[in-house]
Amino acid sequence: MKPSSLFSLCSWFRVAGFGVCAAVQAQVSVVDLGTPTSNSVAYAVSNGQQAGFDGTVATVWSGSAGSAVNLNPAGAFDSHARATNGTQQGGWADFVGVNGNDHAALWSGTAASFVDLHPAGASSSIVLALSATQQSGSAHYSGVAHATLWNGTAASAVDLNPAGAGGSEILVLNGAQQGGQALFGGVAHAGLWSGSAASFVDLHPAGADYSLVYTMTGAAQAGQMGVGGNSHAALWFGSAASVVDLNPAGATSSAAYAVVGSYQAGVAQIGGYDHAGWWAGDAATFHDLQPAITAAIGPSFTSSIIHGAELVGNTLYLVGQAYDAGMADQRAILVTVSAVPEPAASALMIALVVLGAMWLVLRRRKVVS
Repeated sequence: MKPSSLFSLCSWFRVAGFGVCAAVQAQVSVVDLGTPTSNSVAYAVSNGQQAGFDGTVATVWSGSAGSAVNLNPAGAFDSHARATNGTQQGGWADFVGVNGNDHAALWSGTAASFVDLHPAGASSSIVLALSATQQSGSAHYSGVAHATLWNGTAASAVDLNPAGAGGSEILVLNGAQQGGQALFGGVAHAGLWSGSAASFVDLHPAGADYSLVYTMTGAAQAGQMGVGGNSHAALWFGSAASVVDLNPAGATSSAAYAVVGSYQAGVAQIGGYDHAGWWAGDAATFHDLQPAITAAIGPSFTSSIIHGAELVGNTLYLVGQAYDAGMADQRAILVTVSAVPEPAASALMIALVVLGAMWLVLRRRKVVS
């Protein structure tokens, strides 16, 4: 059915008194989680909790700037939280004060709850994703990053670096699967694991400059791939051939850092500025959140990125950062998109079913007459 036909159908239903085709208007609200005196970024959201950093310390919020909890462990120079499952937070802490000496970290809401996951023999390690029971990221050995999976202790670390890979990293966990990237011939290849190095599945699209999986849910994976020297947000469904290019028309580059349900979220560069936004499965569905973010945080905040997402009912909870042109100030943000449009499709299906039933009734009457 053509769009014009859909419009006519919905118009007819409105005139007839059926509300099923009423447009679903998404409502956007933005909360500044940062403080005016320090830089902050929120990377993950789950069960009403947001995780990231404020200044130089790992931080967890519960919906407002005033709710911030400092997770920096005793003796650490700095720390970052990159993931949360709603009760725990994962990231890293630096106890040396020199780059390249990070220790993979697991918290349970307080600085005192810190668990050091740093594997024996590694020079540095970081946690980038959490599930209910596992942690994932990478550990460096002899200067090479190895994708790593933990089960709550340093001793439980499992090296997932695939055979022949020059390095690897796990960026997301989903049930029994892990997603991220592995280097082959110096090129990053998006991939999936199922708990072992040998289980690696290469999702690298034919002809792509590079590719990475940042996020996944159910059967879908999302991330980024290089196309003609530019970065394009990408969506997969378990194989290299299934890739969908999400780069919006007019965008110089893009990346999808979060996926929940049938939605993806991340960033598209438009007019030289990063614009936070979300998609519903293809490039044409990109929704630009930058105007709402600028209006809420301030006119100097001309760029933004979404790093994490959670879907509750038909409401999207998105976290990331807003920053000014010179990156002199960046604020962790929580963006709520209520009444996301997907339910409108269900309403339209109801309308089509009703219309079909009415057509059959009219057809039968015509035949009888």
